[in-house]
Amino acid sequence: MRKITRSFTHTSPGKCIYLIVYVDDIVITGNDIVDISQLKEHLCRHFQTKDLGSLKYFLGIEVAQSKYGVVISQRKYALDILHENGMIDCKLVENPMDPNQKLTSEEGELFSLKIQEADRKTNLSHYYKARSILCSWSG
Repeated sequence: MRKITRSFTHTSPGKCIYLIVYVDDIVITGNDIVDISQLKEHLCRHFQTKDLGSLKYFLGIEVAQSKYGVVISQRKYALDILHENGMIDCKLVENPMDPNQKLTSEEGELFSLKIQEADRKTNLSHYYKARSILCSWSG
């Protein structure tokens, strides 16, 4: 199944609304609270939707909001990958490899994560979609 992300933008002088749809998730953001409320009411009338409140998690990215701004993190996403691969208890190192080591495809030990090919493509797809969405939000 092909997953499609769509984004829609509505702007007027000094106001903007962004609507992002990914599979069955919708994110609405902007600086026009009145029009955002009207949009949510319109969607509820025409589709079965549920308002989950402020954005907390989307496409593997945690979102923490405060009066000082927004902090985004992929900590949970990274921990999930470590857990899936039995590496959650691995010891941390400041630099996991010699920065002067030359890497080639012909030499050395191969390292592979236990991620199915479909999962790997999905994870990368989520990462690139999230990155492009967040880049577009930052202007």
